[in-house]
Amino acid sequence: MVISPDFITVAGQPISFTDPSKNPFLEVGWTLTRDFANIIIVLALVVIGLGTALRLAGYQAQKALPGLILIALLINFTPVICGLIVDAANILMNFFVEEGFSAGNSFVNLAVSQWSNIGSLAGGLKLWDPIASNEAIAASTASLMIVAFTLMASLVYLLFSVLFTLRYIAIWILVILSPLAFACYILPNTRKIWDQWWQQFIQWSFIGVVAAFFLYLADHMLYATQEILFETAKDVGSAPGLSQIFNNIMPYGIVLAFLFIGLMLSMSSSAAGAKQIVSLAKQSGKTVGTWAGRQGKAFVRDKTPEGVRRWGERQAAAKKWGEGEKGAKGALKRAVSDPLTRVRRGMGGLVVSGFNEKLDTAKNYENAKKQDVSGNLASYRRATSEAEKTGIMKAMVEKGQMNDALDTGKFGKSALTQGEVLKTYEKAVKIGEEETSEGMERAMVGNQEIINSFASIRHKNDSKFDEKGLTTEDRDKGYKDYNHKIIAKADTAEKMRQFNKKWHLNDSNMEAFHSSASGNQIQQATILYGKSFSDKFIKGVQDRGVDWYFQQDSITKKMRNPDIPRYLTSSGAQSLGVGLTDVSNNEINKKFIAGRAIEKHPEFMPLYEHHSAIKDAEKHLNRELKKGANADPGAVNNFRVKINDKKASLQNNLNVLFGQKPELEKEWDDLMEKLEQKKQRRRRNP
Repeated sequence: MVISPDFITVAGQPISFTDPSKNPFLEVGWTLTRDFANIIIVLALVVIGLGTALRLAGYQAQKALPGLILIALLINFTPVICGLIVDAANILMNFFVEEGFSAGNSFVNLAVSQWSNIGSLAGGLKLWDPIASNEAIAASTASLMIVAFTLMASLVYLLFSVLFTLRYIAIWILVILSPLAFACYILPNTRKIWDQWWQQFIQWSFIGVVAAFFLYLADHMLYATQEILFETAKDVGSAPGLSQIFNNIMPYGIVLAFLFIGLMLSMSSSAAGAKQIVSLAKQSGKTVGTWAGRQGKAFVRDKTPEGVRRWGERQAAAKKWGEGEKGAKGALKRAVSDPLTRVRRGMGGLVVSGFNEKLDTAKNYENAKKQDVSGNLASYRRATSEAEKTGIMKAMVEKGQMNDALDTGKFGKSALTQGEVLKTYEKAVKIGEEETSEGMERAMVGNQEIINSFASIRHKNDSKFDEKGLTTEDRDKGYKDYNHKIIAKADTAEKMRQFNKKWHLNDSNMEAFHSSASGNQIQQATILYGKSFSDKFIKGVQDRGVDWYFQQDSITKKMRNPDIPRYLTSSGAQSLGVGLTDVSNNEINKKFIAGRAIEKHPEFMPLYEHHSAIKDAEKHLNRELKKGANADPGAVNNFRVKINDKKASLQNNLNVLFGQKPELEKEWDDLMEKLEQKKQRRRRNP
């Protein structure tokens, strides 16, 4: 205990307040200042001699010399003089201490018991049965308030402990300085230093008496108020819940008030350092109160079941009985139900406003918009709820700070962790912050582990998403997984800028990009990520071949992504250095026309492959024939044989198909007309 004589010991022996022989700190310090004080006395004697010779008032020997002699004798006994005063103060202080006080233990024991009971007390709360819940509500409210009182009492007791500890140190310092203070009494111009020392010594010696008195008083008040209020509570028979709250709370409220008053009176003296403790108490109280309020608010919001929130929304929107009914009967119903409806709406509004996490999100978002990434990381760690963190994350997403915030190379252990990202992401999904959640998805694109976790969160919070985070519409669009969907939906420069800087080096990401990117996305990615992206992308196009983009997807039965080759043959792609040079725009358009026809009539796929093989062989034959005399006769013959075989095979397949589905003959002829760019009807062999 801080006020115990054994609080500070050396080699098992308690340290004295004022005796240098029993306090190593005093022994070193006091011996040094005593020697300095003796030097000051010699100098003072010289000053008195000069003052006598010059006849200076106050410095003449007949006035100053007696004081010098007295001080010279007392300097060696300053520990004894100080000890007498400190012992007198300790006797008074110990009178209250030895009587014993247990208010601190009472508060602690009560807090532990009440905190453990809150859960079971709240278990009796039944929102649909207010009467049955009366006692549970009263008990839960009382327990929560008692815990709050206990936290405030703990702060007060802590400050009392700090005060008593500082009293030790202050008295040691004052005893060490006592020889110098006594020496300053000799001359008139230095006597004010003595006055200051003496005032501080008396105040620090007796400050503990005032503190101990109020601790003693608070302890006795605790038991006295319990007995008095117990009798008073019996009179509140019509409100048992209210009587329970008064019975449990008021005794501790009164004791806490006495403790605060005692602390302020103890520290409002002029003792150096005491005023700083008062300021600390006020600031700490404000800080603790703010922190406790934020933590409690966040805890309640995070732990409150969704059913309570929905109940509050229903009550806030409650309709009057008879609302919409016409005539006297409807008016009577509305008049009768009006008071009850007002109560229901008021309670519902209170619940809704108390759990409105979007307010916290919006407030933190506005503040975070003004900060750089390091400031937002610090704010994120100080935030007490996921709703507050969501607001900060929203600002980081908008400002493009997510990549830096995740960079351990820049921020080390202060960088965002995957666990933090997942928690905030889930909160953003729950409260409908889609821009924030989607921005976080783009920042993590390619990180398959965390993207899969995102998909699971989507699935858990909305049944329209499957385990991969995809909807029926997403699958119709050909998205293979959630990562593919994220990349496909990044259709603006702002969204693509939120990707991590090396996203395009991930093969899975580029596979998704080739499957779904538009010309605009290719252009924006090339501008944003430069040659590193364009080289990777063009190599992917060359490896796949142009025909790959026009082939049917096995799931959607549509062309994979004809937009890419169509864009790559445009002048815009050529100017960016990502255009195709070995295929013409006309050829790409023909492939697109054929692809559309095959989507409509899948039976055309093998027929078109035969047609393409014939055109390819004809192209090679013409190239060989242009060589004239240098043409290879064997190669020319092989190409002609191949062309004739393919034409025969195509004709046979057409005869079989049109025999089964005659209506497709015109469709095929129309396709050939578009591809050949001339009016040419095919004639079927008999």
